[in-house]
Amino acid sequence: MPPRYLDQRVKWIWFAPTLVALLIIWLIASLFAFIGMGSDEFVFGMSKPAFTFALFLFLFIFFGVPAYIYNHIEYVSFTFELSEREFIIRQGVLTRNTTVIPYNRIQNINTQRTLLERALGLASLQIETAGTNPNASEGFLPGVSNKDALVNEIMARVERVKKGISNEESNSAKTERELLADMLKELSQINHNLQQLASPGASIPHVPLKRASWKHISPDHTGLSDKK
Repeated sequence: MPPRYLDQRVKWIWFAPTLVALLIIWLIASLFAFIGMGSDEFVFGMSKPAFTFALFLFLFIFFGVPAYIYNHIEYVSFTFELSEREFIIRQGVLTRNTTVIPYNRIQNINTQRTLLERALGLASLQIETAGTNPNASEGFLPGVSNKDALVNEIMARVERVKKGISNEESNSAKTERELLADMLKELSQINHNLQQLASPGASIPHVPLKRASWKHISPDHTGLSDKK
């Protein structure tokens, strides 16, 4: 299946801390310019309103725009895939990181929503597996808009894979039991033939062996060899 992307609104969640930091810097500098200096003073040769506007443009162009571009690249680099046997998450801009989670190891999927995620209609998924630290998750998927549908799709695959593994183990155990039953039956027949051989004048009936029951026994294990 082709890889899937997060909801594009997740870029605003990632950009929010940078935006808040830039606004705080701008407000502090603007207050210092208006309150800390005299009314007739200029800041860097500019009037105070012009300085605050120039500072806003400076912070937006040299810090805000690069941060948003980086978040966009991070968004494009973050994909997830639901294959037949495993859940795959790929992420990272400078260093690529791939997380592969087999469906048969998934135990639970938790959802969480911050205040900003609620405002944007998004949620984050935490995928817990067998042996995972209770305070951590093996897979983390942010910026999900259709969380209920995605959780149901993942858990349906989990149930299907676990059911298939259970059926395979059951069929394997059944085959082994049938093989052992055939071997015991043939050994019992050989023992009966040996008892008849010990009786005077008794003849041994010919009983063909089932080749399928002994297919895992190589000729070397019989202790027989061809000698000329």
